[in-house]
Amino acid sequence: MGFEIKLDTNGTQPEKLREICGTGLISMVAMDIKNSPEKYAVTAGTERLSIDSVHQSVRFLMQQGDIPYEFRTTVVKQYHTAEDFSAIGKWIRGANAYYLQNFQNTGRLIDNSVSGCTPTEMRQFLEIVRRDVPNAALRGI
Repeated sequence: MGFEIKLDTNGTQPEKLREICGTGLISMVAMDIKNSPEKYAVTAGTERLSIDSVHQSVRFLMQQGDIPYEFRTTVVKQYHTAEDFSAIGKWIRGANAYYLQNFQNTGRLIDNSVSGCTPTEMRQFLEIVRRDVPNAALRGI
């Protein structure tokens, strides 16, 4: 029918990502970067997450060259620090697109103890990331 298809992924199944991208049906891929590699599992909410699979997906997207992609992080005040964004920037250095989007608490969460950051904090995090990903941007701010 000619519709464009965007694949949203958390990157934990790189073999599926490669397979789906290889079909020629995908127009774009958006992948979550939950946090710095050191804090990834805790931010994702599980101790059993293997960051290796996420690294493989990041490398695949950055090297494949055919399908546009973006990385994005939903920024949560209680989970993210300036040091985390420095580490993320180094991890995805040279990425085509990276967005920081501020967490919005809708009040319908199991745990309402988390919150977003101020616009000033978001701009500070962006400047840190731009050292390694110059075209990084804020989304929804």
